[in-house]
Amino acid sequence: MRLSDLRYVLRSTGRSPGPAVAVWLCTAVWMAVAPAFLSLLGALEWKSLPFPQADRILQVNAGYDLIPLLHSSGSFQALANYETGWVLAEGPRGRGSVPGAVIGEELFEVLGTRPVAGRVFARGSAASDAGGAVITESLSRRLFGGARPPAGAVLRALEREFSVLGVVADEPVYPPLAQIWVLDLSGAQPDRAFLPRDIPRTGILGRLAEGTSARAAHETALRVARDFEKRENRMQGDVEALTLETLLRRRSEGERGILRMSLAALLGFVLLAYTSALAGFAAARQGETAVRLALGARRLDVARLLFLHVALLAIPGFLLGLPVAVLVLGKLSGFVPLSLAELIPTRLDAGSLALAAVGWLAVALASLGLVWASSPQAGLVSVLTPECAKVARTRPRARVRFAFVCAALSLAVALGAGAAVLRESLANLERVPLGFAPEGMASAVVRFGEPPDAKALPALLARIADRLGGVPGIAAVSFSDGIPLGTAGSYREIASEDYAELWLSRIQRIHGDYARAAGLRLVAGRTFARAEEATGAAVALLDENGAREIFGGRPPLGETVVVYDQPVEIVGVVPSVKGAMLDEPRRPQLYLPLLFQQGEKGPEAVAVLLRLAGGGNVPERELEVALAGTGAALSQARPLPEIVEESLAARRMARNLAVLQWLAALALVALAMFGTFSWLLEVRALEHAIRLALGDTRAGIARRILRSALGLVAVSAVVGVVIYLPAGQALRALLFGVEALSAVPLLSAAAVVALVGFGAAALAARSALRGVSLEALRNRGNLE
Repeated sequence: MRLSDLRYVLRSTGRSPGPAVAVWLCTAVWMAVAPAFLSLLGALEWKSLPFPQADRILQVNAGYDLIPLLHSSGSFQALANYETGWVLAEGPRGRGSVPGAVIGEELFEVLGTRPVAGRVFARGSAASDAGGAVITESLSRRLFGGARPPAGAVLRALEREFSVLGVVADEPVYPPLAQIWVLDLSGAQPDRAFLPRDIPRTGILGRLAEGTSARAAHETALRVARDFEKRENRMQGDVEALTLETLLRRRSEGERGILRMSLAALLGFVLLAYTSALAGFAAARQGETAVRLALGARRLDVARLLFLHVALLAIPGFLLGLPVAVLVLGKLSGFVPLSLAELIPTRLDAGSLALAAVGWLAVALASLGLVWASSPQAGLVSVLTPECAKVARTRPRARVRFAFVCAALSLAVALGAGAAVLRESLANLERVPLGFAPEGMASAVVRFGEPPDAKALPALLARIADRLGGVPGIAAVSFSDGIPLGTAGSYREIASEDYAELWLSRIQRIHGDYARAAGLRLVAGRTFARAEEATGAAVALLDENGAREIFGGRPPLGETVVVYDQPVEIVGVVPSVKGAMLDEPRRPQLYLPLLFQQGEKGPEAVAVLLRLAGGGNVPERELEVALAGTGAALSQARPLPEIVEESLAARRMARNLAVLQWLAALALVALAMFGTFSWLLEVRALEHAIRLALGDTRAGIARRILRSALGLVAVSAVVGVVIYLPAGQALRALLFGVEALSAVPLLSAAAVVALVGFGAAALAARSALRGVSLEALRNRGNLE
């Protein structure tokens, strides 16, 4: 780059600031969004799991009985089972409920995990290590006050004591979020209640033997399962072996689709903006370019100057966009499922920045190529011929610029339609009645060190309720086996008394003052008596919709339904509420006593629903202190509005991304329409002046110009709808209460784009025609 080239670019920018501002803003938008999106997309699609040779780690979905047979097949170097759950761990410096796993002895060998202190379980150590545990550094700090526990450290978990064999780093770990591992030979069982939805529960992990492919291992697993089923006459279900990466990323298809579509739309937006800006630069410098060529400049030199212009204008866009990208990454990190969260960098990584830079370079070069090769009579091919300075060939160049404008309009219509349906879908979800007011409510999970005896559970829960109710700010305490919108629903068929009819219903067990804590008013009947809760009596509350569906016009009170093969009497009716998902289908909802058919042992954990006085913050620390001495620990304390908002996070993000891109596309439409019609009117200024001299009016000229703009908008709207048709099908999984091809969103998007485009064209016509006069015609004649 020569200094003269830089001076030329700066002078050109001062003469044509509009395209320069477009390039600068588009680059800023690209660098603010693309690196963050690529970081997330890398975690969901191509980044390898942070384990040695992670592509050789497989999960085998089959029964544990197959592990010895798979070992002997020679396809696996190591194999181990795992079962994920919550573990209440206690040490000399603290206690807490953390995710953990009961595993086979070879799990760390499969993962290639190395300890940072002590040792991990190894092949052949099960007999001697059954009383040992491996923990993470963070759990060691919590239980022992440091990242390295003292020699001979012992912790209590899962109803027994374990010696700490070793410590591993907090990341990477498997199962995701786990902080403690014990061997299955110990006989311990973790509590699987209230685990996050996308965390794997159970499975078999294996590391492939050298020379064995994942496909060959899958075939081996199928063969071994068939042989076992024939020999033992025990079915193994749908057996498959697939890489751990594939298993984890199966659950992120919706997130990947949103990010891919957003990146594609952003690429299209930047490409159109750059192409339009380059075409504007080339058209504005047509005469100057011809002179340069006449003086011996090469066409490649002129193209280099155009690209240099864009590159220099992009520098402030890079500087503005990169700091914003860090904030965007932080905001969007929660969009990635927990099972892949370890792959998200805490700050922008070099790979994502490099990909974003390569994407920008590809778009810049593609836009230059589009302008160069647009047609033999237009674009740079015509601009770079000296004859163009003699004859103004406006029509071919106008066609090319109109094509760019049409592409921008069409993209805006497609993006607008997608944004409209996503916006309407989210609005429909937000309007769905919850059946309760989440404001002033909070949830938590109470875990017991040992599953209490069922007969002693009511007294224990009453003691816990008294302790928690005594915390300042707590107005009501109740217990349940589920958290509203925070845990997967429990569904089961209930039957009429004669088994003539069946209804798939959502079942929830409750205890204590649940109606008050959840804000449920009693529509009819009564709630459970204390004696009924203490004995797990066969009584139930039914929701209003379920009462109408099951009993029609008959009063449900005193009626009987069959649940778990036991007749249950309906004693009360409550409003219908959303339990697991906002978009769950409407089904009968049945509330049973927590101890109904509980057995000899009570649950290892129960959810606590709290009503906060005055709607204050959750006093988590005070709640934990209140449980001291009860043998229980509290975790996962969260305000319920946060859980409700989290249930909408994916859809809200999709809506916001689509709307932001649509607004950017509308800005591009306004800029492209205004620039194109301003250029066209400037080129045809002499023609318009002659028309005025012959008796035409400015209003008549403006009407003809706006008719051409209206035709361009109409064609673009049709093309935009055609573009949207396949993209809209990918949005179906995110929609609620609206069809992807609904007419109202399509028409509204097309109308807004048409209004913006038509308004920009009208503004350009008004501005240009104001300066057209006979005096301008005479001046033009004198100049010629």
